[in-house]
Amino acid sequence: MNNQLPDGWKIKTLDEICSWIGVGIATSTTHAYTESGIPILRNQNILQNSIRDSDMLNITKEFSNENQSKMLREGDIVTIRTGYPGISAVIPRKYDGCHSFTTLISRPQKEIVNSYYLSILINSDYGRTFVLGGQAGGAQQNLNVSVLKQFPVVLPPLPEQQKIAVIFTSVDDVIEKTQAQVNKLKGLKKGMMQELLTRGVGVDGKPHTEFKDSPVGRIPKGWDVVRFKDIFHDYKYGPRFSSKDYDPFGNVKTIRGTDLSSNGVIKYEQVPIAKLDKELVEKNSLQDGDLVMITTADCGATAVFCDQSIPYIASAYAIKLTPKKGLNSKYINYYMQTSEALKQVEGYIRKGTVANLPGSDVMEIELSLPHLNEQNKIVSILENIDFQIELKLLNINQKKSIKKALMQDLLTGKVRVNVD
Repeated sequence: MNNQLPDGWKIKTLDEICSWIGVGIATSTTHAYTESGIPILRNQNILQNSIRDSDMLNITKEFSNENQSKMLREGDIVTIRTGYPGISAVIPRKYDGCHSFTTLISRPQKEIVNSYYLSILINSDYGRTFVLGGQAGGAQQNLNVSVLKQFPVVLPPLPEQQKIAVIFTSVDDVIEKTQAQVNKLKGLKKGMMQELLTRGVGVDGKPHTEFKDSPVGRIPKGWDVVRFKDIFHDYKYGPRFSSKDYDPFGNVKTIRGTDLSSNGVIKYEQVPIAKLDKELVEKNSLQDGDLVMITTADCGATAVFCDQSIPYIASAYAIKLTPKKGLNSKYINYYMQTSEALKQVEGYIRKGTVANLPGSDVMEIELSLPHLNEQNKIVSILENIDFQIELKLLNINQKKSIKKALMQDLLTGKVRVNVD
């Protein structure tokens, strides 16, 4: 934040501009939970500048009355104390009269500060810097009332605060709506995978009409039940090498578990590069269409490798699986995201200090498999949904970048808003 404030701007502590700052219900509420009653917000219900309705619990009216002094009012700001300290949101009208569990509560003086502006400021990089610098406690991050009271609030004139709040609220609304669309598409994808990987898309545009019982459930009559050893040319672990071999001017990139996204895509841009023996690289290089599977920690996570301008290998904690003729490895990649695949993986994992999935057991994973033509059609449908998800996620990231730039400008007074 700039040391030089624009004319008319002030800095006051949070304590100076709030009529009350305290803590929500701090005693156990489990005995007072009820199917319907007074909603109580927990950490998971508090997002940056918004309240999430899902997973909301209720407490009895009697218990609420016993804690009436801590009842939330419209315009209050709730702030997470532990875990992700500083995350804040404004209480909307629908939750006036509700409660929060162990959160910090700030009650702004409306004639001095706009609640939404204040919440935006606390959630900004400026606010995060203050919160992270003023934590108390050991391993678990903890924000205290006494620390929060000293938060230095940058105060433009109230009309300017209100205009800034409107601008950021509009951006947040777009991000929230786009995220809801992403969540809907992910739900659609999950349902489509369940349908397509068990019932298929049919032949010549006609759905399957004949089904048979199999070891993996009821499947189309023309499908086969196979194991990984039937459809892949064995498995091969990536080579071990010293951390000293990592070199920004190296000749190969090595894929780790952290380089795979949750939807089975390799994050090529972040894969580290190493300098290894040329023969070792050639012997272990991934080929277009190979399936990479993580065998330690994120056991069973997979992604399909696509040719790149530099050689890639699997890490020592991953295996490469080269598909045999008649297999689209992307079909297997989608299968590995299903609950059925995850159950099989869980059954093969060796539990210890770090979970381990032996490659020999991977080859025993069982699934139903259509002919290649139908595999390709199924992959095409699911890839189209993934493409739509990626477009919307890109849109969200663009809006977040715009928001960050706006924060830098508007919350410092570098750019002034027109309030006429």
